Amino acid sequence: MKIFFKGLIIVGLSLAFVFFLMQKSTIRQVRCFFNNQEVGTEIAVCQQLQQLKGTSLFFRDFQRDEKVASLLFIQETKEIFVLESVEKLLTGEVIIFLSNRPPLYRIKQEAGVYLVTAGGYLQEDNQQLSVPLVLDPNRIYQQEPERIHYFLTEFLKQLEEQLKELRQITLVSSQRIELQASGFPIMIVELSQEPHQVARRLKLILQKLVPTQIDLALQEIDLRFELPVLRTYQSSDSGQVLIDS
Repeated sequence: MKIFFKGLIIVGLSLAFVFFLMQKSTIRQVRCFFNNQEVGTEIAVCQQLQQLKGTSLFFRDFQRDEKVASLLFIQETKEIFVLESVEKLLTGEVIIFLSNRPPLYRIKQEAGVYLVTAGGYLQEDNQQLSVPLVLDPNRIYQQEPERIHYFLTEFLKQLEEQLKELRQITLVSSQRIELQASGFPIMIVELSQEPHQVARRLKLILQKLVPTQIDLALQEIDLRFELPVLRTYQSSDSGQVLIDS
């Protein structure tokens, strides 16, 4: 009889513990911080994130969660917010830190043209934003999206004020990426280069050369070498020509 009662007690305690965990592992409150300042539900994205209440708190990757990602998109304004970090508390409270860093480039794909943020999020195009257009005629981006996005993001961030002068980026191959800036010949870089190095070389060209003073015969500026190579013809992908004859 004693064993029976002990069994009941153990079962009861187990059920109580499970109930306790279920209560604590469910989101009961959502707080939002935007650019490190707490905001309320008057902000549309925070209002949408309230839909997380009642869902799982622990054993969940908020950065990759599809429901969370969908709530970061504001349909009315076409804005996409970036999830910077998340804090989870045993009380069932989740604190979400957000930012709305602007897109760095737009990419033309079969389905249309989309803006791409530093975090890799796609959003509908907005012609009011002046960012470079990435063309991918050979589907290079689709083959290595993470690698190419990293290169483009790190490269474009370093351009700072010169970013507005860069109009188009064409992914010809992994060995040849063509940059087009207003008034300049095509400039050649490649994916294996260090993005910060590419940015420094491009900034130097944009700062030192005046478009109206560039010889009309100049077809290319190759930035794959330590010193820029100027050519009066368009080279192939190999990039083996070191001196323009």
